[in-house]
Amino acid sequence: MNIYIMTHRKYTPPEVEGYTSLQVGAALGEDLGYQRDDEGENISQKNRNYSELTGLYWMWKNAPKTEITGLVHYRRYFVNRDEKPVNEAEVRRIMGSHQAILTPELMLESTVREQYVENHMAKDLVLAEEAIRKISPEYLPTFEAFMNGKRMHFANMIITSSDILDCYCEWLFAILFEVESHMDMTGYDDYNKRVYGFLSERLLTVWILHNRIDFIESDVSLFGAKSDAMEACWDLKRMINSDDMDGAIKCYEKLKVSHPDYFQLSNGTVHFINYCFVIQIYELEKSLHVVRRIYEGRDADAMVDLIYQIRDFLLEFLQDTGDDKAIKDLIQYIKDESVSAVALAFIVSQYLPDKVQRMLLYSNMAEQFMAEGDNENTMVYANLAIQQQ
Repeated sequence: MNIYIMTHRKYTPPEVEGYTSLQVGAALGEDLGYQRDDEGENISQKNRNYSELTGLYWMWKNAPKTEITGLVHYRRYFVNRDEKPVNEAEVRRIMGSHQAILTPELMLESTVREQYVENHMAKDLVLAEEAIRKISPEYLPTFEAFMNGKRMHFANMIITSSDILDCYCEWLFAILFEVESHMDMTGYDDYNKRVYGFLSERLLTVWILHNRIDFIESDVSLFGAKSDAMEACWDLKRMINSDDMDGAIKCYEKLKVSHPDYFQLSNGTVHFINYCFVIQIYELEKSLHVVRRIYEGRDADAMVDLIYQIRDFLLEFLQDTGDDKAIKDLIQYIKDESVSAVALAFIVSQYLPDKVQRMLLYSNMAEQFMAEGDNENTMVYANLAIQQQ
């Protein structure tokens, strides 16, 4: 395994084997002492327009081929349950049943196309579509469907095999170089001059979907997150642990208005979002008069651990939907931990965005409860399955 950490500045690398620091835009700055992206065949001098993609290009053309490779950022990593960068054993376990690891899917309020136009230059997408039509017209239906949808992955981060990454790079850079040949950046500010990095964030998902790459999402955390976000995180944890749930709710509601960026996984506020999940479950259970609630007998971190454990069962279910073991293990766990159907449904909604997957899960759970003679839970989960239609 060799995962490259894209950086343009000095930083403290994680103490995890299998990662290599790669200085992007090395041709434009001082030597940081890391592997440089201006050695061999490269586009390092284009970093102001291509961002971390100058590192990806260097990987494609120069890096030794490995079973597992990928790219992350010097502050942003795929992380495990302990909020540490995933190690080789963890990556191999995941890659044993999947072809790639991507960032969590974002649900946008507008379409991907509208979101791009709101934040960048509309003509970028016109040029990208024209390039796809010229070079890979078979991708156009996938491109159009994706741009008109409201889901996307962020940050140009991926872990996969060298073979898959090479195929992606061959397609991606052909498209971007074609766009570049027609690009006029008159009127672009420095931010929007990073156009090819912004386009590739969208094109990665297009390529993954078109080629039916079997991927799984991983939590992402931002190392060195803003201090105010961390303070808000610890405030929520303190209030939850002191049973001041009303105070935690007020704080949560206030932050939704004052700091909506805290609620974006792309900002690395995983701890904060987990505590928000706890608050949301508490509010749901309270409003529906659930007798045994998630916060009873648990501190904030224990509740987060419960959420992660259920998430792991759900991932196991997705890996082999024909195997009843994951369903049986999940049912036994929610029985042992007295997890309400309300809490479970909330957690499922966060980690199974696809309605068909949720319907299949709930249907299988209802069948299992029926086999056990538990009529009450059979009806509960059968109704949840019906609600997904």
